[in-house]
Amino acid sequence: MVKSTSTSVRHPWTATTVWGWRLELLLGLTTVVLMAVSRALLPSGPLLVALLGAILFLGTPTWRTKFEHAARQNHQTACLHFVMLHSGLTNRLGQIPKVVDIASTGVATTYQLRLPVGIDFVVVEKACNQIASGMAARSVRARSYPANAQLCELVVIRGNAFPAVVPMPELRTRSINLWQPQPFGVGEDGNFIAITLPEHNLLIGGEPGSGKSVALSVDQHRPRALL
Repeated sequence: MVKSTSTSVRHPWTATTVWGWRLELLLGLTTVVLMAVSRALLPSGPLLVALLGAILFLGTPTWRTKFEHAARQNHQTACLHFVMLHSGLTNRLGQIPKVVDIASTGVATTYQLRLPVGIDFVVVEKACNQIASGMAARSVRARSYPANAQLCELVVIRGNAFPAVVPMPELRTRSINLWQPQPFGVGEDGNFIAITLPEHNLLIGGEPGSGKSVALSVDQHRPRALL
């Protein structure tokens, strides 16, 4: 179990929680100010502001998409920060790992975290079960960055990434460069795992007449091979 060591008055957990909801708070404050100013200028000002906002929001798909994407990512970040705080993933100054990037698939969300002083990858990895429980997720995996120990990835898995049939991306491609990494499987986060074929041993299986010998006879030394 990860125990909290935060006794900081300079950086209490309430400050981090408020910062996590900064987008919603800013939007609410801006709305209140606009309504107050419009009411002072014109009795029907708030109604006009509301109509103008609705027209801009509904009539501009690009703005709406960007806003929805930003609001979704901000909500995911705030939820993760809240869970990390209550899981005791803090240093002596009350700081927690900060989300610097988010990438989502159909079954998982990957957070890139920047670790504060006093917290390393081992501490984050030990807290994965608590984070999974707090996020109501299927599981949580932590991955380190060999080139930068201050960064790590937290993969929150919410669904099953292994359907009955997994289509190969190259099935519709006429030619494949065998010198480039090829899809080998599907990870828990729903992304394809690729390997390089040169200088690797290959095991080809299949029923009689399925083309195993033909596949082995393909000239691997050519830059491109038609499959």
